[in-house]
Amino acid sequence: MWLARLHSSARSQQTEAGFRRWIAADATHRAAFERMNYVWEATATLRPARSLESALSRSVRRVFHRNMAALAATLAICALLSIGALYLARFEPATTGDSFTTTFGQRRVLRLSDGSRLVLNTDSRLSVAFNSKERQVTLDRGQARFEVASDPARPFVVRVAARQIVATGTAFDVRWTDDRLCIVLVEGHVAILPAAVPVAMPLISPVTLDAGERLEIRGPAVAVKSAARLDREEAWTTGHVIFDSTPLRAAIAEMNRYARRRLELADPALGDLLISGTFSVDDSRYFARAVANVFSLEVTASEAGIVLGRPANKYSVQ
Repeated sequence: MWLARLHSSARSQQTEAGFRRWIAADATHRAAFERMNYVWEATATLRPARSLESALSRSVRRVFHRNMAALAATLAICALLSIGALYLARFEPATTGDSFTTTFGQRRVLRLSDGSRLVLNTDSRLSVAFNSKERQVTLDRGQARFEVASDPARPFVVRVAARQIVATGTAFDVRWTDDRLCIVLVEGHVAILPAAVPVAMPLISPVTLDAGERLEIRGPAVAVKSAARLDREEAWTTGHVIFDSTPLRAAIAEMNRYARRRLELADPALGDLLISGTFSVDDSRYFARAVANVFSLEVTASEAGIVLGRPANKYSVQ
């Protein structure tokens, strides 16, 4: 079982590579691992891991006794016996005519009638409309990750922001916020067309994406294609954000997508500071404390929000 292998003293790069392939093969594998990792941590009297990434990033524990590895294997077997129930609990069925929304900080996992799966991110809304010729989903706002079941006879079409993204069997991420449309292709191929162009017989050549590519569209005329950092783009599906020399104002804007207690800067000039790291989208207070520790700032928290500012006896931040 993967949990026992990862905690074994024989863990190797080959073990980790195999584990990542297993996780990528099916979204339900991730859910099963999360459940078992929680149990492992609880039995070891450690704080439960909050994510798959945190479990992978910790240094290998080589001081566990052999009976702990045996316990992990036993627990994994027990999990497999109830894995069907776990899948049903994790996924909501979605049929034609259904609409789905999420509130701030909420994420929902949906299973469509064709076998496709999608994850709906914070403050998002979409609707489903399937027929015999086309599988159509309309994203009104927010962000969703699609894992499309293959069906060459019925293209899967995501309509968003006067565009339509066409796929038959692939995985991709769509974000429509602040008049900015971002499409990230995880695997397979997609084509992007104007909304008015027929999917079956397009009159113009579509923009296409290959796996690992990202397309950002601003307004009717600006479209930029680039290589995607999939770890950053997909971190939200496990409840995290990854910043890499990101201006603090942009990092706060991203955290505020999820938080009801909004983060603010007492001095706008602090927004130029660069922040790096992986943070839980559910813990704005921890993010604020981490930033404050790095840049010697003060945190003022209230029911209204969390404010980052310079200490009273400081006039600049290095």
